[in-house]
Amino acid sequence: MESKQKKKKLWLITNPFYPDEVSTGYYLTGIAEELVKLGFSVSVICGQSNYFTKKLSPVHEERNGVEIFRCWSPRWERKRLRTRIISMFLFSLAASWEIIKRVSSKDLVVTITSPPALPFFVGIACKLKAINCVLITHDIYPDVLVAANFFNKQSLIIRFLTNITNKIYKLFSKIIVIGRDMKEVIAEKVKSSEQIEIITNWSDTKEVYPLAKEENEILKEIDATRKFIIQYSGNMGPLHDVESLLKCAELLKNYNHIHFVVFTFGSKREEFQEEVKKRNLNNISILDSRPRKDSLIFLNACDVILSLFVPGMYGLAVPSRIYNAMAAGKPLIAMCDNNSEIALTINENKIGWVIKPTDYKKMAEVILEASKNTFLVEEMSINSRRVAEVKFSKEIIINKYKEVFQALY
Repeated sequence: MESKQKKKKLWLITNPFYPDEVSTGYYLTGIAEELVKLGFSVSVICGQSNYFTKKLSPVHEERNGVEIFRCWSPRWERKRLRTRIISMFLFSLAASWEIIKRVSSKDLVVTITSPPALPFFVGIACKLKAINCVLITHDIYPDVLVAANFFNKQSLIIRFLTNITNKIYKLFSKIIVIGRDMKEVIAEKVKSSEQIEIITNWSDTKEVYPLAKEENEILKEIDATRKFIIQYSGNMGPLHDVESLLKCAELLKNYNHIHFVVFTFGSKREEFQEEVKKRNLNNISILDSRPRKDSLIFLNACDVILSLFVPGMYGLAVPSRIYNAMAAGKPLIAMCDNNSEIALTINENKIGWVIKPTDYKKMAEVILEASKNTFLVEEMSINSRRVAEVKFSKEIIINKYKEVFQALY
């Protein structure tokens, strides 16, 4: 089998890749490097980093056995929607041209739903060259644009994009989704579940593990080691229910033993900071988002971790942060739809609480009760770490990718 793999090449097509640490870039980098260890020949067509660094990476390099080709694309300010859309299309065009130039019809192409125009251009390029291709779906477009209130579901543009996207799915031999709810949504779009495989993101169980909260450097700095800490970490954007977090904190601000710690970035961060000051919420500490290498420290700076989705997100995305929260042995409080992947994971494994979207009063009740029931929180903490090791370790997840890709060679 190894000799067969060496003759053929697996190409990953993605905008974010090493050195980007955003979830898509991080997971795609991990997939590429781990597949090389398993005997695959892997090359990557990606863009230049445009998230937390302005430093240019080499146009062509090899890293940990993976050959990387970086396309040119504008590195404009990401806060402006118009420039993001233009950049997205330019990168997608450049990446598809690289496929036409470099990829053999005997190879396997794997691409991602980031940016959302990428599957269209990659799918067309692969169709023109009769290349077998796979789509890894982290977000479902254009549906997330409706959930984010950018467009009305019945608007002409959404109906047009939905029609185009449903046809694009049929260009791929396999569609990999990261949740059971996502499989349901896409199966409805393509009227079949045969080409869909579920492979979740993984937990970094070797790099992230439980540590005593009392010794945490971050909590010592804000003098909160003896309080019951609720953490929100990661992006704070249109799909995250910031208002419910604020209202919940308001209801609990007179309970001095409860404190919220927020590590965040994103379009809603500034507004969130202003509201915290305006409402005089002294029970919230807002800290800068920490790099992934500090996950061990900041994920252990709490008792429970929050995941907050706005309504309408069923089957459209799965927050990647929950997997390392489990690795750190943290219970979860998730504001999400019933039967969503995160809700199923929590309930099946008894590692937290599921609250329907916008129900901030229930969230406050759950936090207050959890702060009083240390035995239950400890039991959920043990369960959370065990689940990360048994179901979501990196080795388990990478082997699932290996099986899918080998079957397509």
